Amino acid sequence: MSVAGVEWPDGLDRTAYEDQVRWQGTSGYCRTRANAILDELDLIGATNSDLQTNMQHIHDEPNVPAVDGGDPADPAVVLRFELDGERCCVAADGGSRVKDNLRAIEQYLEHQRSVHAESVPPQVFQTVRANIDRP
Repeated sequence: MSVAGVEWPDGLDRTAYEDQVRWQGTSGYCRTRANAILDELDLIGATNSDLQTNMQHIHDEPNVPAVDGGDPADPAVVLRFELDGERCCVAADGGSRVKDNLRAIEQYLEHQRSVHAESVPPQVFQTVRANIDRP
């Protein structure tokens, strides 16, 4: 297992700790959320994915956090991937837990896929922040 850490994208401000919120729905488990993100990437035809958290990740599944519980001090999540040959990045740090930020990215991907039914343009993923639902 390894902890690679999060390389936050240039140009995006970080959410202040006191402004982070807890997801108001069911976030599920980190592993479940990470696998759902990878499924969304498959559905849009993305390649070369790199899902970063400050948690340990499974050695032979580097995009999947190994354990749930005990969130790190910095719950940020950054997803980088390629779509139609262009590098894309979706980041989330508005949640107080890693699984909240994973869920935010998952929902952002789902939303973009549903809005752009035929083909998702890479421009909608070029260094964007996925926000969680606010109470």
